[in-house]
Amino acid sequence: MVTGGAGGIGVATVEAPAVAGAQAVLADVAHDTAKAAAEKPAAQGL
Repeated sequence: MVTGGAGGIGVATVEAPAVAGAQAVLADVAHDTAKAAAEKPAAQGL
């Protein structure tokens, strides 16, 4: 689980395990930005 996962280091922290095939939980108070960040790996087929 990554808090503050909508930008910067948080995004990188979520993307790295996703590339390796792991699942991650992304949380941020910036709902729209967090949703976009969470959908990015799925859009890339991860």
